[in-house]
Amino acid sequence: MSIGGRIREWRNNVIGAWRGLAFTTIERRAIQVLIAMILIGSTLRYLRERRLAEGLTLIASEAAADSVQRSQETSPSLSGQAASREAIDLNRADATDLESLPGIGPKKAALILELRSRRGGFRSVDELKDVKGIGAKTLERLKPLVTLGRVE
Repeated sequence: MSIGGRIREWRNNVIGAWRGLAFTTIERRAIQVLIAMILIGSTLRYLRERRLAEGLTLIASEAAADSVQRSQETSPSLSGQAASREAIDLNRADATDLESLPGIGPKKAALILELRSRRGGFRSVDELKDVKGIGAKTLERLKPLVTLGRVE
C-alpha cells in the first residue's frame, strides 16, 4: 500500500473514532493541528532518512540567508551603524581594522594585507574580489564600509 493510501486509511479510522466521541469544534481543530504536526514531522524524518531532505535543507537555508540579508539591508539600526562607523582605508588599515569588517576574520585580513603588499596598495575596492573567500556578495557588503586612501 502506498503512503497516500495509508494516510487515507488512517484518516478514515480517526474520523470514524471521532464520530463516537463528543468533541467540540475547537477540540477537533486542536487535534487536527496536532495530527498535521505529527504527519509533517514523520515526513521530514522519512525524507531525511532517504537523503532527500538535503535539497530541502539547502533551499530552506538559502531562503533564510536571503531573509536575513534583506532584514539587514532594511534595518534602521544596522544602516545607522554603518553610517556612524568611519570608513576603513584599505591602503592604511592593519589586521585589527580589517577584522572589524563583517565577514572578515584573521585569515582574510592576512590575505588582504598580503595582496595589498604584493600590489603596492589597492587602486579600487573591487580588487578585494581577488582575495580568496571574498565574492561579489561580500564585496557589496563591504563597499560602503571601506575607502581608498593614497597609495604609498
